[in-house]
Amino acid sequence: MLLESKGASVREIVIDGTTAVVSAISALDDRQGLPQIFIGKSHIGGLESLKSFDATGKLDWLLEHP
Repeated sequence: MLLESKGASVREIVIDGTTAVVSAISALDDRQGLPQIFIGKSHIGGLESLKSFDATGKLDWLLEHP
């Protein structure tokens, strides 16, 4: 909802949670949680990371410069 409120188009990719998928997510971030958020080719992390980017103003910049 945060991304949509900023006018960003959101594409959700549902994964099945197989071991290979969990390993790929862990390689991006030390966490194994979902969702994992990307803006353009930039990996943001999870929801808490997205909120942190928003609080510091970095989210707006990323949305303007994907």
